[in-house]
Amino acid sequence: MDTSDNKRKKYLDLDAIEKHIGQLPMLPGVIDKLMQLNTDSETFFEAVFRLARTDPPLACLILSHANSATSAPSHPIYDLREALTRIGSETVVKLVTDVSVGKVFMPSTDAERSLWTHSVNVASQVELRCQQKDSKIPPELGYICGLLHDLGRFILLQFSPETINQAAAAGWEILDDLPKAEFELIGTTHAQIGYIAARKLNLPKIICSLIKHHHDAALAESPKAPERFKLLVSFTREALNSNPNTVMNT
Repeated sequence: MDTSDNKRKKYLDLDAIEKHIGQLPMLPGVIDKLMQLNTDSETFFEAVFRLARTDPPLACLILSHANSATSAPSHPIYDLREALTRIGSETVVKLVTDVSVGKVFMPSTDAERSLWTHSVNVASQVELRCQQKDSKIPPELGYICGLLHDLGRFILLQFSPETINQAAAAGWEILDDLPKAEFELIGTTHAQIGYIAARKLNLPKIICSLIKHHHDAALAESPKAPERFKLLVSFTREALNSNPNTVMNT
């Protein structure tokens, strides 16, 4: 049995993580595609937009810059096209250049590789629910919330990659068992880590809150939560639960 000291040693230091959150791990294939783009082409922005919709770290990076104090937008920006327009071509080119020399991540397990496909699948389903149910939630907001809901797990790839694999191997059977397994391993959850990271990276409050609460089943009964936000969380949880094979592998 672990002693209290041993348990404390295996817990992640959230303050240390917050201080060192920087560029998220990028896949070599994403970097290659970015570097092959012609920055002078009329289709450059559209190509970056399409690539960012398939890659949570890249999407997060773009939104972070668009919502930064330097950009100083008059309203929170969650639409990737608007974000790219906001930061301008010179900044986009600089981002692409910085990414090319940044941290490259090579997934080595199924649990690690499936993070990207899982995020895109959930994003697509949340977007579809926003379109079909006349929810008054902009589909692009739904998509980006679905894409970034597991931001904390991408952070874990940098600070505690073994947690991703150990949690996947823990034998959990339902959606909300995952944060329980993580808490046993590291004393916190990917939802909490993702929330800390999202705030640090200037993401809009609604995205930060979705990241924090996407495993909060009790939120639907909360009289304090705005109805639109509860609906967004509900759509995300529906998307997660409708993909049991994907979820179980991540």
